[in-house]
Amino acid sequence: MVVPVTVDTTPLGDQVEHALKAEIISGRLAPGQRISHEELAAKWNVSYTPVRDAIRHLESQGFVKVLPRRGVFVTELDATTFQDVFEVRIALEVLAAKSATLQAPAAELERVLRSYQEAEATYQQTNDSSLLIERDYMVHDLLMRYCSNAKVVEIMQGLRDLVDWAQATIVSRNPAAYATTVREHMRIVEAMLARDVKCAQHEIEMHLQGALARYLTS
Repeated sequence: MVVPVTVDTTPLGDQVEHALKAEIISGRLAPGQRISHEELAAKWNVSYTPVRDAIRHLESQGFVKVLPRRGVFVTELDATTFQDVFEVRIALEVLAAKSATLQAPAAELERVLRSYQEAEATYQQTNDSSLLIERDYMVHDLLMRYCSNAKVVEIMQGLRDLVDWAQATIVSRNPAAYATTVREHMRIVEAMLARDVKCAQHEIEMHLQGALARYLTS
């Protein structure tokens, strides 16, 4: 029996872009850190060109800054950047909640709520936050999955990497943030289960405003 071989046909520049973005979002490359084309090319065993292309794309997305005669640096995540990202995110997720609260199946909402309850209980008993981290984004995925406004979903998907980066930065400054956000997430899901659109929108806005405040005061 011949075993089929899977070949990655993704353009090399896209592969380098994905890997470099993951380094930034994870914090392995810190805000303000200088990026060397040569070091990245050697690290991933590629030529200069795909690294250059990846950096150009990441600059357009806001992840890096290219400073003439100085080099390439990971973008600094200052208060203004965070506020800009969260203002857009709040507006979009509050809007998404209008239809998602009415359309998300009760069984799915109940499953997510149980998942959060289990993760919180595990954390309280063991101080292990791995389940909190793994399930953190579930309610936000629900909003996008059952939002009937395709344009809102499209814009949010484009923001997802920036949102993940902001979230990782918040947690790095305040490791206990997941224990706080899980309770906020549960209140959102409970409002959705009750089909209370205004309450769900309010809880989402308060949750995201709180996440921003936790960053600004950390």
